[in-house]
Amino acid sequence: MVDKNSFITIWQKDFKMVFVILEIHMVIKKLLIIICFYLINIAAFGQWFNLGVHEANVQMIEDNVGYQFSNNSGSTPAAGIVNSISFTQDDWQMETIVNTGGGTYWGCCPISNLHFLDSDVGLRSEGFQGVYSFQKTIDGGVNWSNLPGSMVFRPTDVCLINDSVAYVAGNFYGPPFAKLYRLTPSSFTQIFTGDTMSFHANYTDNRGNMGNIEFVNSDIGFIIVKDTNQISYLFKTIDSGVSWNIMFTDSINELTSVSFPNGLIGYVSSTNGKVYKSTDGGDNWIGTHPSTIQDINSIDFIDDTIGYAVCNSGQIYRTINGGVTWDEEVSGLTSNIIKVKIIDVNAAYCIDENGTLLKNKFILSITEEENHEQSFLVFPNPAHQTIDISILNNSIIDDVYIYDQIGSLVSSGKKNQIDISNLVSGIYFILIKSGDQYLYSKFIKN
Repeated sequence: MVDKNSFITIWQKDFKMVFVILEIHMVIKKLLIIICFYLINIAAFGQWFNLGVHEANVQMIEDNVGYQFSNNSGSTPAAGIVNSISFTQDDWQMETIVNTGGGTYWGCCPISNLHFLDSDVGLRSEGFQGVYSFQKTIDGGVNWSNLPGSMVFRPTDVCLINDSVAYVAGNFYGPPFAKLYRLTPSSFTQIFTGDTMSFHANYTDNRGNMGNIEFVNSDIGFIIVKDTNQISYLFKTIDSGVSWNIMFTDSINELTSVSFPNGLIGYVSSTNGKVYKSTDGGDNWIGTHPSTIQDINSIDFIDDTIGYAVCNSGQIYRTINGGVTWDEEVSGLTSNIIKVKIIDVNAAYCIDENGTLLKNKFILSITEEENHEQSFLVFPNPAHQTIDISILNNSIIDDVYIYDQIGSLVSSGKKNQIDISNLVSGIYFILIKSGDQYLYSKFIKN
């Protein structure tokens, strides 16, 4: 028989043991939550999905929507070259050939550039014996109409500004004569000539636009050229190409790509891992370099803070704070990545020299460090029926997007209170657009 004091002692020991077990359970639970958050961040964000090998000239114009072109030799030399333009609405899981063509003459008529403003309006260049002409489509590439004029040079870049204005860059044969033209439905005007300069180009592959041109609107634009001494220059126009001014030069590294999301803030990249930023329309520049010595081949910014830089050896870097810091993301490639395009906050695409197309389904990675900088509250969290959003500086909420753990959009709205009752239990990511900035965090649905 156990006496009272012995019973109390045994009970206290058992209670302490239960308490210790509960504490261990709580610690394990917290660790599991932390691990889950970490794994979800890795799985859902900063992850590039391989969409397979395509032509190296794919242009994605919306999430899942894009075009590409290819040139193939005809059945006999006399048959010339057969070109095809393909369209996708599902990230190239299936594609539709919307236009095929070609000449009956030797070497006629390969497509060298293709640029679509949206899913309907596009521009292409075709060459025959060194002479290039341009055609426009307004029905998604099914039919094409000729624009006035032609040029004796090799186009390196075609940029549609709107449905009536385009700019075309290229090099004259022989000496490096860089030329830029302005195309409209009724005119074909040369607006820049660099007698000792050339645009960056690669004629061995049909890679399409090389990133030589960046126009903010039909008046304000930038071009990258280099001279015979391999010194690179960034020129700017504010009057549709009537006059040009040198805004930046690099005598050591070759400038490779330019991105101006608005008229004031812009970025230019170069070889040896260099990125430079301007906040005054190109008058002054500061370095904002990723931690790489690889050549940066292409940059793209969706706004003044969020951008990507892609490099040789499969390196991809992303910034969400205007280049203050850069985070490397895993591409799964060791080849040279030559182009990057941010569609919106839901998707970014890049392609390598072999035509391997990658996609990131959600370009904003959420980390604990970034959460500390957020300026809005989501409550309650966890939540069951609704969540309320409060921006600390009383800014207006333009749009609210909610994504699941794999980056799929599951809900959206424009209010401070969002109904989440139809969502299944789990962890969700919330993105808020307020003015020209994006705010982001996560919450738990019970």
